[in-house]
Amino acid sequence: MITGQFNERIIDKVSHPDVLRDFIRPFIYEILDKRQLKYYFAENYIEGEYKKQNNNGGWTADSNSDESQIAQALSHFSWQLTRGYLIVVDIQGVGNVLTDPLIHSLDESRFDSGNFGYEGILKFFMSHKCNKYCRDLNLVHPDSTESVDPTYSFYDVKKEYPRPRNMNTCINKLCDLCKNPYSTTSGRFYNARVKKAPNWCPTCQ
Repeated sequence: MITGQFNERIIDKVSHPDVLRDFIRPFIYEILDKRQLKYYFAENYIEGEYKKQNNNGGWTADSNSDESQIAQALSHFSWQLTRGYLIVVDIQGVGNVLTDPLIHSLDESRFDSGNFGYEGILKFFMSHKCNKYCRDLNLVHPDSTESVDPTYSFYDVKKEYPRPRNMNTCINKLCDLCKNPYSTTSGRFYNARVKKAPNWCPTCQ
């Protein structure tokens, strides 16, 4: 999932892992009603004040907060990760839990009526100004006048996990299950990632 890859790459750049974001998991209920199957889309209720950081029409929240900057970088990252095929917008939710996004895709037959295709992608970048998180991820704005290295491969999806110098260093990470921040050692995190095993907090283990 895009937020998982985004969080893994940005977590060492944020002031605290609480500012990272993840989408709530949706469900589909299959219900037999009068001998007919009906399907309902649902997700867990999120209690709190909802905040919208951008939408599918090019609007962006006018805020320099970490919350807003990470949301804009997440949208930019989704476009670059998919090599320009799509972008995730309408970033909104409560705290670090996001819900109900929209997707602009070059294939306008996919997703739903909120998919404005190339025009929607263009609208995002017309208002988007790269922030520190975009720069930390080496994201490229399509309107940039800076020259790009000819060997630049748009986005390298292959992840390398260099071995930490000190395997006992205490670090903050997000639980792969509950998405809450917890403390672990760099060695435990490194070993789990190399083995492609989940990193779970003590509560979820």
